[in-house]
Amino acid sequence: NYTVRASGPSDTLTEWYDNAFDGFNADVIAITQSGSEITGIDFALDSPGTITGTITDADGVPLVGVVVEAQPLGDAEFLSTATDANGFYELIGVAPVDYRIYAFADPFVNVVPQFFPGVSKRADAEIVTGTLSGAVTGIDFELPEGAIISGTVTAEGSGAPLFDIEVVVESEEFDIDRSVYTDDNGDWTMRGLPTGDDYTVRFIDGNDTYLSEFYEDSPRRSGATPVALQQGSTTANIDAALTAAASIAGRVVDEQGNGI
Repeated sequence: NYTVRASGPSDTLTEWYDNAFDGFNADVIAITQSGSEITGIDFALDSPGTITGTITDADGVPLVGVVVEAQPLGDAEFLSTATDANGFYELIGVAPVDYRIYAFADPFVNVVPQFFPGVSKRADAEIVTGTLSGAVTGIDFELPEGAIISGTVTAEGSGAPLFDIEVVVESEEFDIDRSVYTDDNGDWTMRGLPTGDDYTVRFIDGNDTYLSEFYEDSPRRSGATPVALQQGSTTANIDAALTAAASIAGRVVDEQGNGI
């Protein structure tokens, strides 16, 4: 069984036979005999639509450079763009399928990423349906001020700052799993976090020189100390002193004692 897809120039949509805009709804073509020829698998490619709107902060100030994504519910093309100086965005190449619209700013800006119409959870997003050759307008929403969390990672015993340690901040409630890395001073900061749930913080050395741990000094998630955040405030001193990892070495030989 086969599905057939056709892609044309940029002013047309990618389509699956027969007149479907994602693979889930494509017609299946069965080829049951070797050497057989199936004809009439024709396409008339449609012109795409657009989705437009404006992104602002909680005070109504336009946000420039915010990335806006159209995330299809099926396997249609994933779309993205960025807001201009007026906070306006236009997503092009839109198919007549269902999307979630998601917006997020630069990680140095303390605003919370949101799904349309202004919610933090994917499950709460309002579905936006595209249209052929037309515009879906007014998909506006604001990104509220977030919370900030920060700390320092050092080596246990010496207190030396540790560079390039991955710090993972997680919230099951908001389906958040974000990472930052420590700088030369062992410092790290994460911005734009929603409030209303406790966070788990984990410290990971990708070089395995130091043991990973959860805040506060726990090797296991079950022993992690939850961290509560406040909107517009910085929760500081979420620090870690990582323990140097031990190593195990040995030699593998065959029955004659030769190294393998």
